[in-house]
Amino acid sequence: MDSVEISAAFAMLGEQKRLRKLVNRQKKEGKEISMCKAIDDLILDGEKRGREQGERIGEKRGQERLAHLIVVLSENHKDDLIIKAASDRTFRRKLFKEYNL
Repeated sequence: MDSVEISAAFAMLGEQKRLRKLVNRQKKEGKEISMCKAIDDLILDGEKRGREQGERIGEKRGQERLAHLIVVLSENHKDDLIIKAASDRTFRRKLFKEYNL
């Protein structure tokens, strides 16, 4: 692919910066520029970024959910259940369901 074709592909995909980095990496490694390979790499990169973002969001939500459960248990004077909920996943799930969390 020549530079005009590559630029056109970048523009059509709307991922110019990330795709350009992938193509430049191929150039530096002395590999022939393959737009199909670059697009596949772009997709894999997007999937990886999506998983990482999803994990961060899930971790935050899980922490907030557990914190909410602890507050609810404390407000209901069930402090003895807090340690059990923190250490026993099955019991914790039961409490989440019981308190609609």
